[in-house]
Amino acid sequence: MVLDALGKELESRKTGVAGDGTVEELRTTIDELEGMLDLVKNDRLPEKRERQVRFAWTVLHNWDFMNSELAKSLLLLADKYERKLPAGVQGSDMA
Repeated sequence: MVLDALGKELESRKTGVAGDGTVEELRTTIDELEGMLDLVKNDRLPEKRERQVRFAWTVLHNWDFMNSELAKSLLLLADKYERKLPAGVQGSDMA
């Protein structure tokens, strides 16, 4: 699951291991994904035209997304959430 991978990256950054994202970027992304998951689980998705994610901008502009499976997974998830995810989908479908 993407949240698990983000957690591992966060722990790596805290110990000084280089990789995708800063500690702050990873924490912000985790918080945003948890909020999205809550919306999905509680069937409170906004209309598609109102769905936006901040982490996609961070990944595109600050990470080496062409060489990172985590970054690619996050971008696919952002696309799925913003454009394709219908109301009533289960939380496990997001990741």
